[in-house]
Amino acid sequence: MTDTIKKFWANSNWVKVVGIWGTNSEMNIGDECPKSHHMSAFGDDDDGMEINGTCSIGLTWAGDSEDELEAELNEKISYHKDYYGYTYMYIIAGTGYEYGDDEGEMIITDAEVIANVK
Repeated sequence: MTDTIKKFWANSNWVKVVGIWGTNSEMNIGDECPKSHHMSAFGDDDDGMEINGTCSIGLTWAGDSEDELEAELNEKISYHKDYYGYTYMYIIAGTGYEYGDDEGEMIITDAEVIANVK
């Protein structure tokens, strides 16, 4: 999986950010990710407001070593599994991001699936 991420960062003119995204819908590599919805400040209720991209747990790897990328990826996947309850988990890539409200959350713009985690 780290090879896929490195390839997208190194060989793609459009990839600026990569993250881990969960959903209850099965997706394919290359599928465009739907925009996420804003969640109510008083719980996990979707208030229906679409936000600027797809919520994910962002990877911040700076290209230093493959071991560092592997360690960060494993840490973020573990966090995602513990914190969220989605059926499917994917690595997504996009053209930009803004920070979200959750720890490590990045809202990725123009996101697409680049790898399947589970």
